[in-house]
Amino acid sequence: MENRILEISLLNNKQQFSISSLVWEDPAAWGIVLVDLAKLLAETYSKEHCMDANDAFARIFEGVQAELMSNESED
Repeated sequence: MENRILEISLLNNKQQFSISSLVWEDPAAWGIVLVDLAKLLAETYSKEHCMDANDAFARIFEGVQAELMSNESED
């Protein structure tokens, strides 16, 4: 049985997130999911954009860091 836990879509060039259920008691599980997703994205960039997967992962991580820093400055 398939359970969708996260969907991401674009609406008017803005990201829309839908979390249909929180299946894990520990929020750290989301960290694992996010890293798994980043690895998958890096592999996809490697295959579809002729980019080294490690370089793609590093750029993704840079984006995460930049977003975290911008959110800290808004607090």
